Amino acid sequence: MGWFLSIILTVLFSLISVAANAAVPAYILNNNFHTHSTPLVLQPSFSSDCSVQTAGVYWLPDYLEKAIPMWPDSKPLSCVAMGYLSKPVYPYKDCRKFLAANKLYCYKNCSCDEAVKYNAENCKDGAILGNTIKNCQNKSDSCTCPEGYSLEITKAQCTAQGSRYTLKTKGTIDGQPCGRCEEMPCAGGGSSSCTGNLSSCGSSQILVSSCTDCDGLPRYTCRNKECATGFINLDSYWCNSALRCLLPEK
Repeated sequence: MGWFLSIILTVLFSLISVAANAAVPAYILNNNFHTHSTPLVLQPSFSSDCSVQTAGVYWLPDYLEKAIPMWPDSKPLSCVAMGYLSKPVYPYKDCRKFLAANKLYCYKNCSCDEAVKYNAENCKDGAILGNTIKNCQNKSDSCTCPEGYSLEITKAQCTAQGSRYTLKTKGTIDGQPCGRCEEMPCAGGGSSSCTGNLSSCGSSQILVSSCTDCDGLPRYTCRNKECATGFINLDSYWCNSALRCLLPEK
């Protein structure tokens, strides 16, 4: 079977060679013309009884920036599905509008608003960084002080509250510290809010309260004894010209 197929192919090649030589005009063969290739160009066939219309041919994925569906049953395209914006909304601005598909305009190549500027470099030391935006270099438009702290508090404001108040900071936003006023701890273990007399109550007074101040010294709050109706002070039965009762005032 192989030798038969070989004979058939040999005959076919011979016939093709003869036909090719016969098709070449004699003046080309005799004058040794050099052949050359010409790019394929689609040309209309002109005739007296026909009209010609031409059409532009485009490679659609390139022309439409790869935004056309590849199959007839593809879902309707959207800007968001293709990774673009349907309209320039905050924090994006200065976007470029372009035709993404048939009558579908989208926006791309946007820049970010100036407010989107915070990251770990300028929102640190305990300051709270807001949600970051991936397309804005993972920056955020929000950086706040911790609860109880403020950018408005200064050292002068704290010292104005008293000599024992100082500025405590936590969090830094754009190089400015978040602060609050705090009372310094007492060296003697007492309290700076402790007030009263350093001397104890006298015999004509009654002790109301006592405490220890920041210096570790006791302080007393006293009130004077009074005459109450129905009571007699056994020390002196009279008070403010009124007779006292049987039980002493405590």
